[in-house]
Amino acid sequence: MMLIGVGCASPAHVRTSLPLRTLEAVDSPSPTRADALRPGHVRTSLPRRTPKAENGPRLTWADVSRGRDDPPPSEVRTSYSPKEAVHEPPFEGSRADAPVLTYADMSSVESTRPDRGVTGPPPSGFRTTYSPAGTIGESLFGKRPSSEWRPLRFATLFDEGWDEPWVAPPASPGSAPRQGWLNAPDGDFYRLGFLTYGFSDIHKHEATGHLGQFTLHTPLSRRLMLITNVPFVRANDNLGTGPMRPGRRGGAGGSMPDGEVGAGDVTFTPRVMLIDTRDFSMVAQTSVRVPTGQMSTEGQTILTPALQFWSNPFGRFSVRGGAGVDVGLNRAAGNAHFIGQTAVGYTFTDHDVPLLGDFTPYVSGFVDADLSDSSNTLATVTTGFRNHVGRDWYVLGALEIPVTGTRTFDSMTSFAILKNW
Repeated sequence: MMLIGVGCASPAHVRTSLPLRTLEAVDSPSPTRADALRPGHVRTSLPRRTPKAENGPRLTWADVSRGRDDPPPSEVRTSYSPKEAVHEPPFEGSRADAPVLTYADMSSVESTRPDRGVTGPPPSGFRTTYSPAGTIGESLFGKRPSSEWRPLRFATLFDEGWDEPWVAPPASPGSAPRQGWLNAPDGDFYRLGFLTYGFSDIHKHEATGHLGQFTLHTPLSRRLMLITNVPFVRANDNLGTGPMRPGRRGGAGGSMPDGEVGAGDVTFTPRVMLIDTRDFSMVAQTSVRVPTGQMSTEGQTILTPALQFWSNPFGRFSVRGGAGVDVGLNRAAGNAHFIGQTAVGYTFTDHDVPLLGDFTPYVSGFVDADLSDSSNTLATVTTGFRNHVGRDWYVLGALEIPVTGTRTFDSMTSFAILKNW
């Protein structure tokens, strides 16, 4: 990458490697949006940033230096592709006659000192990038405001979002919260952990299955996240709970012989954000179930690639769905299965209502069809709810009932306690 000190992109097209709060006016009176800002009186409060040239008019260093003959500030560097570097026109004319860059020209770049600079959201086209370690760390532990969120398009899948920390999206146009439900697809990114307990009625009360598992959602950037599901105890059960679980071969791993108690198979699910807008998001993911449990899985490794979406069509309604294929990597895993889910819910209360915040009842449909035997199909209906009790703690509940003749259980009841951070 060549460095050129004679030009930089127009402010409306600047992309930076810094958080947005980067400019601080020093050694000068407090400016207003209409006042001129001399770069000789600007310093960056964080490491170096990299404005990149994109479409739009060019600004030269003379435009931002008011006749200064020194090179760009040491905190700032301008990078271009070789083609852009070759065709970058040199500055012509007297530097003393160069126009002044004002706060208004900078389109409300946010300042670290509101009393000495301007505040406001970043301009259109302005985005924050980090190193890989910085992106992951900020995604996992950062407290970035929703005002820094911006849409992600499928057309920029390979260009944007991978080096940007995850930011919780703002409220949807209809104020429907983006929140996961039990036994329903997500279609979105979250930063949370939850503990689930479920019990199932098997063969008309002949047996009862039990499942306890912990699930962790960890965003690594705006485009990538990892879900880790650990079934730590199972008894007489061959079903798992959670969004887009694998099929009857066990969301928690394999078949559980009668009377046996043990741990289930750990599942890792990398998820990629394809589209992210205020009222719609779509993700692609592949669940990988590793045969680590203490039951007769016969060494099965199961992959479940899937697409999921979340939408807020109107009001406080949320609609989500997903489809995937449950594929075993060896013969012991059996035939491939089609997995499909759709859910609809409505949020009745606001987030801060005591004990009943974001109260959302929902209905979810689940289908598991053997692709080699159409008669071997399981369909279930789940009714459930999610409720915010305070300080980003939630309680969830769900009741799942099969509606087809092919079934491995008669009903399953699940409860979960969840914490966002």
